[in-house]
Amino acid sequence: ESCRDIDASQAMHALALLDTPESWRTTMRYLASGTSRGTRQAAIQSLAARSRGRELELVRALVPLLESDDLFIRMAAARALGAIGEPSAIPALDARRSMEVESRVLNAITEALTALRAR
Repeated sequence: ESCRDIDASQAMHALALLDTPESWRTTMRYLASGTSRGTRQAAIQSLAARSRGRELELVRALVPLLESDDLFIRMAAARALGAIGEPSAIPALDARRSMEVESRVLNAITEALTALRAR
């Protein structure tokens, strides 16, 4: 990672401390493809940590990441979906589980589904 990517990842963690609508919108932009892996992962974690009251919005933003070409982004999205606790994520996780070939992602999906179904 470049210094710029490291700075952006650290900024995502700092934005998590500022639970404002502006910081939420800014962090959401870093979920987009074209953002470095580390920054996207940090954005996913930051948003999941402060998703209370915004769970459905975040589920809608994270579900497409289950289709990412990057297995680490798929894992981070699955873990975040499990942590958020919004049952509307179950169908997307089930669908991805049926086609996922990477064992690390499958494990993250299984853990997320277990957590969601236990609620």
